[in-house]
Amino acid sequence: PNELIYLTDPDIEITSQSLTPLLTAHQEELLTTDFHPVVGFGGKVRQRSNNSFLNQTFLLLERIARHFPFAFQIQNHRKTLLVDHLPACHLLLRRSVALKIGGFSYEQARCGEDTDFTHRAYNQNYRFVYLPHSEVLHWQNLSVFAWYAKVYDFGRAQIQVQRKNFEQGLRLYRLLPLSFI
Repeated sequence: PNELIYLTDPDIEITSQSLTPLLTAHQEELLTTDFHPVVGFGGKVRQRSNNSFLNQTFLLLERIARHFPFAFQIQNHRKTLLVDHLPACHLLLRRSVALKIGGFSYEQARCGEDTDFTHRAYNQNYRFVYLPHSEVLHWQNLSVFAWYAKVYDFGRAQIQVQRKNFEQGLRLYRLLPLSFI
């Protein structure tokens, strides 16, 4: 019971169908591949909003994410994959490995803590398992201005995280939120 940590946000809609695939993958000991040990498991985070403009924007980003992994919590792969980043709003971590990597940094306490963690995991050769059939809804019931402000803050955090964790090179797709500035 102390080996696993499940991270989520208060505005995430979770079902048993969301968690079962993560627990099953962990129990099947899908913990290492030929080249990379695994630190955690996550799945699709579908962004939704009662604001129709934002909801349409999220649906468009979801379609684009079939081809490009977005840094701002949108991945839409069709099969189970090893990935270098998963958002902390739907993430099952192996506690011992997460602590070995250094856990979440206090330097990024407001925004970007999961990105900083995943950069450090990547630099230490760890990966995450993305399970497309483990899905949650992330309700972003914000005004358009508040959402842009959130994306702006996240883009600024991305710059700090990239600067601090440059060992394995720059991953340009992680800077996509800056295009909203």
